[in-house]
Amino acid sequence: MQSATLGSTNLRVSVLGLGTVELGMPYGLSKTSPPDDEVCIRLLQHAVDRGVTYIDTAAAYGRSEELIGRAFAGRTRPVIATKVTLRDADGTPWTGARMTTEIRASIDRSRRLLGTDTLDLVQIHNAEAVIARDTNLTEAMEAHVQAGAVRHWGASTYGEQAPMA
Repeated sequence: MQSATLGSTNLRVSVLGLGTVELGMPYGLSKTSPPDDEVCIRLLQHAVDRGVTYIDTAAAYGRSEELIGRAFAGRTRPVIATKVTLRDADGTPWTGARMTTEIRASIDRSRRLLGTDTLDLVQIHNAEAVIARDTNLTEAMEAHVQAGAVRHWGASTYGEQAPMA
């Protein structure tokens, strides 16, 4: 499997990764329920055994993080990228001290579910705060890097133009 350096990080990952939203929750046009846990765990392990070294997940992906944590407990772990959503379920954005508190809670939960002390990559699931250069966000994420809870952080977007908007 070919590999490449992920963005400006020093993380080497396979050019083919595995997205896990449909392992953790009904998603997509059909909203089909996820496979059984053991099927999901075998799929994750099989992908890594065949050379996939990049797994994409998010706190918002239902049980995905939990299944990934179970799949790689006691095994060689791939690079795992997870995400933080900076808003409530109703769309209300987090701001100020609340943003800091909610980011910490999300990172701590992800670390626990994924079974790791340090998250390889945490992406902001909605990039508007990154685009706006929100200092609360930057300070909160950098604090987690300095504390060793996060190696790298960035943003996920839909399409190449989204970060430029």
